Amino acid sequence: KVTRYFSYEHFYVLYCRFWELDHDRDYRITREDLLKYGDQSLSHMIVDRIFDAAPRPFELQLQQQQVTTPDGGEGSNAGAET
Repeated sequence: KVTRYFSYEHFYVLYCRFWELDHDRDYRITREDLLKYGDQSLSHMIVDRIFDAAPRPFELQLQQQQVTTPDGGEGSNAGAET
């Protein structure tokens, strides 16, 4: 068996685990979701460390990167008619 690539089998195993953890089906794993992993085998300290090290959601990055033009408008909407 070749293990030097990411196969569909690998994807499926990860997806199934993700689906089991995402109890509210919002496609995000929250601290509360992760605390339920393995019959509550992870402590609050471990889960906090995971979330402290994890990257932030993509939407937050987009909001932080929005540029404001000198006239007070958003750079991405400059020149757009309303």
